[in-house]
Amino acid sequence: MKLDEILNTEYSTVTEQKKQIIVQTESPLNKIMNSFARWLLYLTPEFKLSSQHDWFEIEKEYRGLKKIFKKRFEKENKEIYTQKDITEFSLHMRTYNELEHYDHSGLFLSALIQAHRDFTKTNEPYLFLLSQEERNNKMKYIGYELSHIHLNIRGSIGDFLGMYMKSGKIIVEGSTKDFTGCNKSGGVIHLLENCGDDLGKKQDGGNIIVEGNAGKNVGGNFSAACGGSIILNGNYESISPFLRDYHSSIKIIHKGIQIFPRREE
Repeated sequence: MKLDEILNTEYSTVTEQKKQIIVQTESPLNKIMNSFARWLLYLTPEFKLSSQHDWFEIEKEYRGLKKIFKKRFEKENKEIYTQKDITEFSLHMRTYNELEHYDHSGLFLSALIQAHRDFTKTNEPYLFLLSQEERNNKMKYIGYELSHIHLNIRGSIGDFLGMYMKSGKIIVEGSTKDFTGCNKSGGVIHLLENCGDDLGKKQDGGNIIVEGNAGKNVGGNFSAACGGSIILNGNYESISPFLRDYHSSIKIIHKGIQIFPRREE
């Protein structure tokens, strides 16, 4: 099935492990939930077989989703879907957390958010609430290609937060895993707790602020950050040894003191 066929089918009953997961209802929230469930069940073989670092397939999936959501908003009238509906969806996503590839669902959420913002041209912040039950949430790619949006996330999330982020702001009232701010070109990411390894890998602009502790290779291993700033208000395991090799212009500040590049360098 093609992606648009998967997401736009009016009604469908799909069972996974003898559990009905598609609800026959026309409410905006359940329309989004139904599309999300179908997407998880019918992910393209290319995407399912690709590794987490196959950026071509990830980008292709994201752009396909965003295009479909824009068409839906145009067809059904933007007033049908509100920011409240999308926020509610973010709270209900965990209904399907046992399905394969649920950890990639930040890609679906990010496409939905950005398509809605692009269509409505709103400048209001989107508020996402992740319940305390999901403190170990492994959801990846939230804030993928974020532009002109303010996300406030209550709870901890997985890898690749704010990947390819262009502008806007992400505040996480919790922790993230690895590769936070990977390939980011602008905007601000503010973590109120901790993050994993390779913070700011290949970052080219904007700022990342970590109030808690950071893992290994701050600035990114191998493909290091080359711009913007990283502010560490807690402890860190190590700074990437590749930053000097890349002649990076990034600034890393630890507890108020600039540690890269050092003042004498």
